[in-house]
Amino acid sequence: VLHRYWGMEDPSAAPAVAVHGPPPMPWNIRVEGFLLCCTLGLMFSLMAWSSLGQWVTFGIYLSLGNLFSLLSGGFLLGFQHQYTALLSPDRRPYTLLYLTLLTLTLACALLTPHSLLLLLCCVCQYVAWVAYCVSAIPGARRCVTCVCRWLAS
Repeated sequence: VLHRYWGMEDPSAAPAVAVHGPPPMPWNIRVEGFLLCCTLGLMFSLMAWSSLGQWVTFGIYLSLGNLFSLLSGGFLLGFQHQYTALLSPDRRPYTLLYLTLLTLTLACALLTPHSLLLLLCCVCQYVAWVAYCVSAIPGARRCVTCVCRWLAS
């Protein structure tokens, strides 16, 4: 059913060579790549939370888990489509914030022994991830803004 979303009536009937860019991935490769990246993302995230007292390991595993989760969307949507969606004018600030905090978390985990700074980076990374995800859903930013205003009043 989902393969119709990408304009393919029969997933096995994908052309062997695309006119522009690399050849499209067959549907089964997309699903397998998505499932593998999602599984690795979940595994690294669980490993991060199980190593909560070891801050360097926690930061590295948490960032790897989020990176694999981000890559899973590339398999499902197609990497070219995901890349253009990530850098669309509406989503660009959220994407850059998320990727910056992911990089900053890794840098703090590898270069500084300060657990409080690393924990702050991890919390900010999750907040940026939520903002990034909300930016992908039409109308979700308006809904989140209304809920935040309601909670603040």
